[in-house]
Amino acid sequence: MVDAGIPSAVVIENALDQQTVEIAQNLAERGVPLHDTMQEIRIVYGSGTKTHDADFRMAANGILAAMQADPRLTLHIIGDLTLPESFLAVKDRVQTLAGRDYAAYLRLLAQADITIAPLEPTIFNDAKSNIKFLEAAILKIPSVCSPRDAFLQVMRDGENGLLAEQDAQWRDAILRLASDPGLRARLGQQAYEDVLARYSPDQIAQQQVLPAFGQPVDKRSKTTLRVLAANVYFSPRSFGGATFVAEEIVRRLQRLPDVEVAVMTSRPDLKDRGNASLRYSVDGCPVLGVRVPPDHDRVGGLDNATATGQFRQWLAAMKPDVVHFHATQGLGLGLLRACIEAGVPYVVTLHDAWWLCDRQFMVKADGHYCFQEKNQSACVPDVRA
Repeated sequence: MVDAGIPSAVVIENALDQQTVEIAQNLAERGVPLHDTMQEIRIVYGSGTKTHDADFRMAANGILAAMQADPRLTLHIIGDLTLPESFLAVKDRVQTLAGRDYAAYLRLLAQADITIAPLEPTIFNDAKSNIKFLEAAILKIPSVCSPRDAFLQVMRDGENGLLAEQDAQWRDAILRLASDPGLRARLGQQAYEDVLARYSPDQIAQQQVLPAFGQPVDKRSKTTLRVLAANVYFSPRSFGGATFVAEEIVRRLQRLPDVEVAVMTSRPDLKDRGNASLRYSVDGCPVLGVRVPPDHDRVGGLDNATATGQFRQWLAAMKPDVVHFHATQGLGLGLLRACIEAGVPYVVTLHDAWWLCDRQFMVKADGHYCFQEKNQSACVPDVRA
């Protein structure tokens, strides 16, 4: 763009979004199905669409030669791809998998021993991002990539990945990784460290976005009252009396001049979302939905470290003048600590006795009122005094 006469051009690279980071962490903690690498070395290519046919042909001969030289090598293609007819010679070791949602795609990618990212040498491809390298790196999987500009920005051949252009280079790179599990582990680990240091959301914001755009200016009126409400449920998950009260107060505050309102609540348990939060809007009011522990997790419901961390970020972003807590079971008491640490005043509306009683309504196991003036640990053993 500069060569074309534009006086100033800035490139802000693709970042590893928080969802990708959390999915990768979840996969690392839970593990993925293993295979015997003495019997199989798995090459995975995330094709996506048939627009990558030409890209794959850049590496096809080298990949085929490697598969013919090492019978352990298998090729797993995720998405649409038209394979050259020459691959009929190894068709029993080629598997094509339909495209799927992002979390499921990363789960398949995590089962790879080697990932590949071939690209044709064109100006268009030089302008592409290095997302395939980033996705493999966050999973600690070594990559073999074409030496296109985006890859060259972060890859160091032989240190955090391998670069290949000619057929022989693709063949040799794949065979080198297939024969050396230690090399696969070292390259994958170094790639992981490198992409976190450069492509995490915070790093992209600080190193690329901030220099380009500067610190955001808060244009809101200094007389505006900013209120952050927190309740375990909120529209469209309107459930329980406390929720109806919280929603009505938010609506009334929204109608007032010079008042801004935001809400923190729980979100439904969504498949493959891990602990990622959900941002949405209700009648113009920004809402942040976070994951809460299941009902049987008494400790997690009382002190939800994940929700507390996300609440701290919400506090920093909104900078409320006051926080109004309603029913926070599941969200946890850590939200109040976060307010204290940040110096933000808060108000608690007691809709029930959850703050004192694990059964929430000061009742015994048979559902009858307990008549206690102070909750005792004998009520529900091992919960709270």
